[in-house]
Amino acid sequence: MQTTIKCALVLIALLTTAAPLAAQSSKPQVGLSSWGYQLQNLNPAALTTVPYDAIVIDYSRDGSDAAALTNSEVEHLKFKPDGSRRVVLAYMSIGEAESYRY
Repeated sequence: MQTTIKCALVLIALLTTAAPLAAQSSKPQVGLSSWGYQLQNLNPAALTTVPYDAIVIDYSRDGSDAAALTNSEVEHLKFKPDGSRRVVLAYMSIGEAESYRY
């Protein structure tokens, strides 16, 4: 679990320190001051109500392909309750093979 949290923190740090690259782009710069992390008991409708600038989630409610989030659900997660944009990142463990995952 500690490794997972460290990886998520490194990823968030990379996203928040990319200002020089963003300055060269015509896209608006993304500033992250809060983030959430949920891999189990994923409820996309409930996650749309959280105010975090970024969320790290699993691609599926239970790790199976049958329970994978739809494109529409992911699109809804990209917006915070106030209508502003949110960064949505999918968690993928490359250090553990799990027989119950698709």
